[in-house]
Amino acid sequence: MFATLIISIIAVIFAWYSRFQNTKYGGLEISFILLTIFMSIRYNFGNDYQLYLDGFLQTARNVNIDVNDDYFEIGWLFLYWLFQPIGFFGMVIVLTVFEFAVIYRFIKKYVPKKWYWLSVLYFALDPSNMLVCGSMMRQFFAMCIFILSIDFIIEKKWVISNILIFIASLFHSSALILFPFCFFGFLNFKLKTKTALIWLGVYLILYILAVKLFGDYIFSLLKIEKFVRYEDYLGGEKDVADTGLGAIFYLILYVLIIFHQKFQNKSMRIIFLLFAMYPIFQVFEGVGNMIGRLGYYLNILAIICYPLMFKVIKNELIKNTVILVHLIVMVKTYIVFFNPKGIWYDSFYIYKTIFSVSSWM
Repeated sequence: MFATLIISIIAVIFAWYSRFQNTKYGGLEISFILLTIFMSIRYNFGNDYQLYLDGFLQTARNVNIDVNDDYFEIGWLFLYWLFQPIGFFGMVIVLTVFEFAVIYRFIKKYVPKKWYWLSVLYFALDPSNMLVCGSMMRQFFAMCIFILSIDFIIEKKWVISNILIFIASLFHSSALILFPFCFFGFLNFKLKTKTALIWLGVYLILYILAVKLFGDYIFSLLKIEKFVRYEDYLGGEKDVADTGLGAIFYLILYVLIIFHQKFQNKSMRIIFLLFAMYPIFQVFEGVGNMIGRLGYYLNILAIICYPLMFKVIKNELIKNTVILVHLIVMVKTYIVFFNPKGIWYDSFYIYKTIFSVSSWM
């Protein structure tokens, strides 16, 4: 916990310092070098780490790739085969470098220097980003391929974006849900006040009634063969939406997002629309945790959407108050994440590196 917190704070400080630099490269690059090294050399850090290690070692004992594997997709099994010469540790290092390079490029391209620090803060200190993504290795790899497709979505190059989504699905089948988003580039419109209110109204109706109205249908959809490997994430249906203070605050953030979409440039308007779809997955999470995991593909866009939303809020009091409250909510979430009674504690509380292991695996 403390190692993660310290390295994340240092990364945020370097990113914040970027605002004072006139050079092309500087604080943001140092931030991501630190975070990349930190996550590259992790060992048994994350709930699924041991599962992936065991899968890699099992592949080492088999000459052929089992295309009918009940858990791992064909693309991930191919990576297991490809990286056998340098071992699982080498594979984690290479994939982490690639993934963090994608995240770095995403921030560098769309976020002004003044707001780098907030992007890095959201990525590193929001547990649903860097930490959880470090655990769900296959999906995070697929998420990064989706991020690469966003440029092509914006440019309306739907063939290339569809190809990238298909490639992503070879590593995590859940990426199949992303195909419709490849055509969002054609939805280059501003959410004016009336449209934003309608959008918000539909969301609120879904938030209250989604599980009751569509729960059975979605549950059946997730039971199809492509998603059978994720059946452990199904179940646990709940009929009542969360109404705690945290949920109310994120609803306020959602309102701010959709009402400030119109103030963004063409590219960011499309990305805001994509991010605005994330809460839709949340409202169906009552059907099963799998729906929530699908939302990760869009939730990662928060690392650039929130900073750019705050950038265009003119009222300094409102802006600073929302940022402060958001930071408080994130701190609470971070503390809860490391709760000894939680599901993440055993795997994340103590940070270990590959240098603590007697042999290279």
